[in-house]
Amino acid sequence: MAYGLHIEREKLIELNEWQLAAQSIGNLRLDESDNISSNPATGEVIKVPGQAGAVAIQINGEWSKVFRWRKGKVSFNAPASTSGKDPVMAATRQSSICQNLRRRGRGIRWLPLTTRSRRAASPPLNSSVRSQMTHFRAFEVKALRLLGNATLGDAVVEAICSDAEFVSYSYSGVGYFLTVRHHLLPTTRMVLHQPIVVGEVGDVTGSYLAFIQDNELMLEYAATTDVPENFRDLPVRVEPQGSAT
Repeated sequence: MAYGLHIEREKLIELNEWQLAAQSIGNLRLDESDNISSNPATGEVIKVPGQAGAVAIQINGEWSKVFRWRKGKVSFNAPASTSGKDPVMAATRQSSICQNLRRRGRGIRWLPLTTRSRRAASPPLNSSVRSQMTHFRAFEVKALRLLGNATLGDAVVEAICSDAEFVSYSYSGVGYFLTVRHHLLPTTRMVLHQPIVVGEVGDVTGSYLAFIQDNELMLEYAATTDVPENFRDLPVRVEPQGSAT
């Protein structure tokens, strides 16, 4: 089960405070550089702009971006083990501002999880939280068809949309990531980004990408403005960029 952890407190964590705290820990460093990858099928280079407050951790000599700062809190994907022996969890406990963690799981919430491991009772889940843990919405199916039919083939895309296994869902504030698994998906890394597929509702406009590796597909929606948490429950319109309105 994949879920996210959030470093937060009653007073918002300022960006410069987080940056200084991260740099005070030996195996952490700021990494606000752009994320660059290439499509192995076409060789095309894809660049995603870096974010202020992004921090990398060094594990076994390799640096990996792990921590993301946004609106006064820091988020990261939960490691396989959340014990203090894990280097990511150990790093969070070394900073004086990393005292309260909030963990959101697959349809489960714990608020808050402190360093004393005192856990509050789980609040009732509302319908929007439940719906985020289901399968693709109709507009996401359209986005996958636009992105994947030419590369994966119609039959594979339809199989993924109809009976792929749910892996994880993560809401970022400016979009979300929905990951599924299916045996027909390739094991080699692929990035599906053509045509540019736009999703919009109200004042929110963003685009879709799909990342494939190890029989898993991660559908990413990213906008340039805040995206409401119930975005997937709204009447989102999906079209290739430049199509008639």
